[in-house]
Amino acid sequence: MSNVKFSGTSSTSVNNYRGRYAPSPTGYLHLGNVWTALISWCAAQQNNGQWILRLEDLDQARCQKTYEDAMYEDLHALGFVWEEGPDIGGPSGPYRQSERLGIYNNIIEQWREAGQMYACTCSRARRLAIASAPHRGDHHVDYDGHCRWHVPERMKRPPSWRYRGSNETVTYQSQRGETIFTTMAEGADDIVVLRADGVYSYQFAVAVDDAMMRITEVVRSVDLAESTGWQVRFMNALNLTAPMYWHIPLLCDREGIRLSKRQHGITVRKLLKAGKTPSDILGYLGYLAGINPQRKPQTLQELASIDLAEWQLDSLEIRLKEGL
Repeated sequence: MSNVKFSGTSSTSVNNYRGRYAPSPTGYLHLGNVWTALISWCAAQQNNGQWILRLEDLDQARCQKTYEDAMYEDLHALGFVWEEGPDIGGPSGPYRQSERLGIYNNIIEQWREAGQMYACTCSRARRLAIASAPHRGDHHVDYDGHCRWHVPERMKRPPSWRYRGSNETVTYQSQRGETIFTTMAEGADDIVVLRADGVYSYQFAVAVDDAMMRITEVVRSVDLAESTGWQVRFMNALNLTAPMYWHIPLLCDREGIRLSKRQHGITVRKLLKAGKTPSDILGYLGYLAGINPQRKPQTLQELASIDLAEWQLDSLEIRLKEGL
């Protein structure tokens, strides 16, 4: 584990609850996005806490200002309000990852000086071969540590940079109070922090942002659960406190396919244009969460008044039912 210490602010106790919603402005807001935002916002309200909006826009090739502006409009139309965000500012900003590059650069330089990173020149063909080999878990891709043990004498192209990890067990707290243990392997879990094209990895940036913004609970879909160990490892390396994590069911279509912007999932904009009201949309999500036996319009405040312990959120996925 790195001994480098970063002078950022560590997370506060859960008594000072701070939740966050961190979408990417790469498309219009769809039901899957609202599903996560809804549960996260209700958790903040029920803990008398703050809700922070942050934009994960490192992929500048796909992010558009049009989508960002539309996201604000759609969230406001549904009744969401936030205490801090890219549109209103706040004490923990900037709230766009693209505006936090100086923070990331500072950390990377510290790690390089401490020998906590190493250059990786593995070709695309080699990376594909590694990805096709057997791995731990369904989504985990082990790195074979080649560039950790074989330092290239001369680099023909810009390298990516990997975090030099160690054999360790990373722990973090779940929303239910459970202690989750994740085993990290030397070499195999040396994930990329800075890509060859100069873009910081999601795992690194989100870990830095959550800890420095003093987020006390991260609410996100269960497909991101395997990312948590890496992110907590980065927070530990920076001497920052990790939040609790609540991995909620993934919202899928009737065939079990995850709703996404790339698949043109049902967008809030389309639903509102078709005559649906914000209460129709929110009430439908409440219906999917098992709050009501039948669909009925509900406001954001009405949903927040129902204890999240009564929501049916124990499954890995929830599929859409009868259309809105």
